[in-house]
Amino acid sequence: METWIKIFVGLVLLLLSFAYLYRPAWVLKLNALGRTLFFNDAHVLHFRRRWGLPIFVVAALFLFTGFNDLAQVRSRPSFELWMAYRSFLSHQYRPAIVQCEGILAQDPDNVQAWSLMGSAWSALGNQDKAKMAWNRSLALNQTDPEGRPPAPSRKR
Repeated sequence: METWIKIFVGLVLLLLSFAYLYRPAWVLKLNALGRTLFFNDAHVLHFRRRWGLPIFVVAALFLFTGFNDLAQVRSRPSFELWMAYRSFLSHQYRPAIVQCEGILAQDPDNVQAWSLMGSAWSALGNQDKAKMAWNRSLALNQTDPEGRPPAPSRKR
């Protein structure tokens, strides 16, 4: 299921569960619209916890899976990077370099693209450009995932 649909459904169900648990008057007003189809007033008043808690659990499940999918989308390597690796592994080094340059035009701090470009330049025999790309990759790799620089080393 699409990530944003999961998040939207999760939020709607979360609001509905809170309405059942804490604002039964709101549910009664909403129930007036669909009273004959789904609910009656006695059902809402007597079974609000029976419906509210499962709806809350389903809402939490939708929200969890939606945000989990969103986190995975952000951590996945891009399709362009995958294609650059594919070109490199097919010994097509020039297209791999062009694809890496395209990635770096959008994201100049992409460590994987710099490293792959260094490997491609090395495979083509241009050690100066390879060294420059690898040095850039190493410099970017010196920071941790939160973007903080490394702690200074202590000399004894």
